[in-house]
Amino acid sequence: TGTTSRTATTTSGCAIFSALPVGTYDVQVSKAGYMDPAGSAAPTQTGQGVFAGQVTDVAFTYDRWGTFTATFFSYANGARFATQADRLTVTNASMGAARKFGTPRVAGQPVALRSSIQTVGGDGSPSSPGLFTYSTPYGISVGDCTGENSFLAYTPALTVPPLNGDRTVDIPLTAVDVPLDFVQGVTAGTHFDVWLQRSAGGGCTTTVLYPGVTSTRRTSDNMEHAVIPVPPGTYDLCAHYRRASDGVDFNKQFTDAPSAFTVSAPTSATANPPPLVLATATVNNKNSNKGVCPS
Repeated sequence: TGTTSRTATTTSGCAIFSALPVGTYDVQVSKAGYMDPAGSAAPTQTGQGVFAGQVTDVAFTYDRWGTFTATFFSYANGARFATQADRLTVTNASMGAARKFGTPRVAGQPVALRSSIQTVGGDGSPSSPGLFTYSTPYGISVGDCTGENSFLAYTPALTVPPLNGDRTVDIPLTAVDVPLDFVQGVTAGTHFDVWLQRSAGGGCTTTVLYPGVTSTRRTSDNMEHAVIPVPPGTYDLCAHYRRASDGVDFNKQFTDAPSAFTVSAPTSATANPPPLVLATATVNNKNSNKGVCPS
């Protein structure tokens, strides 16, 4: 009819609209700091019929919301360090489908890494202010697909603090430690750039490229090392260096430097995840390819 009526709920959570003209109505509820389980701050139920001499009941599940802020850490060369991730998957037995946060991936482009990801917005629900305050615990994991997810046990259990509250969750990532050899034309101390590419599979539909990391000299073995924390999965690497004498670029491509390797998931939310040390990637001017790695 174009008529709008507005009223407040009672202490029992009910609002009654009386003497409404017969017709079809949309019913909406809103309150600052509240949301429905689907993530809507102002959920609406459309097409509710009002009939003469009857009461139409319209029920909403509506409660306070809060957030998680995920930060990330890894462990390599005997030290724990803060790191980055691009995607976060959040589950709850009461929620239904998992929700994802962070920067959506684009095929053929490197992932957008962030030092922290807050559960605000999310894919498919950009207006969502946060997460519903279920009594059942949440699961939280780095990754965009089932093959990358690793839902670990946290103490206390992951429940969302209400009314715009936030809880920080530190999530471990396994570090890939890539030792790099320098032979035949590669000057000792020359730094390499290393990229990792995650293969499709395990619920992941596309390959994923992780941005390049510049290697550093490790005095304990006098080798170059590139340390890259990533979610579980199967990866290839590409290593690149520029020969100082003439500026020629060489690389070891994903297909041969070395073959694919598997990164396992951390097993504890608090213990330092062990680094995965790969076989040495030998980059030289005899058996490497000219050019640079994908970036």
